[in-house]
Amino acid sequence: MYLSHYLKIFRRSPDCDLNILFSTKSGAVAAVDDDDLAALQRGEFSEDMGRDLQGLGMVVEDLEMERREILTYVDEINACATNLYLDIIVGMDCNFNCSYCYEGSMKGKHGMSDDTAVQLLAFVRRQCGTGREKISVTFYGGEPLLYVKRIKFLCAGLQELAGELGAVFEFSLITNGSLLTRKTVEELLPYGLQGAKVTLDGPAELHNLSRPFISGQPSFDLLLDNLRSCAGLLNLSIGGNFSPANHQRFAELVALLKESELGPDVIGQIRFGSVLKLADDVVAGSYRQGCETLTEPWLAKAQIDLRQKILEAGYASKMDDPGPCKVLRDDHLTIHYDGSLCKCPVLIGRPDCVIGDLWQGVKDVTRYHPDNWRHTKKCQSCSYLPLCFGGCRYLALVRDGHMVKVDCLQVSLDNTLVEFVRQDVRYGLGSA
Repeated sequence: MYLSHYLKIFRRSPDCDLNILFSTKSGAVAAVDDDDLAALQRGEFSEDMGRDLQGLGMVVEDLEMERREILTYVDEINACATNLYLDIIVGMDCNFNCSYCYEGSMKGKHGMSDDTAVQLLAFVRRQCGTGREKISVTFYGGEPLLYVKRIKFLCAGLQELAGELGAVFEFSLITNGSLLTRKTVEELLPYGLQGAKVTLDGPAELHNLSRPFISGQPSFDLLLDNLRSCAGLLNLSIGGNFSPANHQRFAELVALLKESELGPDVIGQIRFGSVLKLADDVVAGSYRQGCETLTEPWLAKAQIDLRQKILEAGYASKMDDPGPCKVLRDDHLTIHYDGSLCKCPVLIGRPDCVIGDLWQGVKDVTRYHPDNWRHTKKCQSCSYLPLCFGGCRYLALVRDGHMVKVDCLQVSLDNTLVEFVRQDVRYGLGSA
């Protein structure tokens, strides 16, 4: 037996004699002392330890076979998929004027037509022809709650379909929060609403600069009122988008939430990330800042420090699970308001990213170069491969103008993963 190739080993803390084992393949965490680690590295496994670590994906019988299994992992996931995950953009209208919106000039009074909505239900029925255990939808906009009537129509149809299949149906919202009132939530709960993610870009002063209403009026206080009014009705999470100029102040938001009756008992998770650079050919004339790579020098420290503040305050801030992103998964699709299909919401509105439509189905996913990591020598030997599988296609597109090359995450993971795992262990989120 051998220690897995997809294993990171590091001290639990600088002044501790325990070592953390983290599997990039399973996400499992274990702790061993120096003597046990030395024995493991020599290939000396007690029966109990070998069995336990093998169950966690940290010990394997054959390293070459393990590498071959990872290279076919995406295919196996797709072959075994029993759920269907849909991101649906119901329309492009929005009542906010966010400075960095990736939809930029695509926004406007565009919404899903009746005919397209009917066709969407027919398309999902075809996608479920071989049977599904769950249909899970995330509604996007624009602002999706400007389209409540359309959401109800679609969810009623999808609930009926799920009932016929003996499947579960659920949906969530990615919303700016301005229309997330208790009344609206109560109206949507019978249709399968489970959760909503609301973006708050730091304390009021910062948020109102980057996410005001179209009128220019501030939005921060209204969002806090709406979140409080929905407490206990659904799963609420907070996102936020920071920049090099303002990330130091996002910790103020965490403290403010606790002071505003929006503690960990109300908010299920908080995750902050950097503003991404926009694709110039789609949003010409818009925001020109943002990251075009996750390896920018300032970013790792900002991510680690902010996550520390979130966890210290008692909130969850879950790391991404190992496995391929939705671009590589057959059970994930993004449906635009016009019925076109792509693989990720940030890639809507780009003709070169369309892979089909609701009428003809999925036609061509090769334009996403889903196998680029298989053909990249560095990826084949990388211990981070199960966390990456070629990285973010959107960032590759923004940076390179195409998705042929992988968006290598090695530097980003080198700079963040160890401390993220230490944080999980420190706050009881890992098993070590």
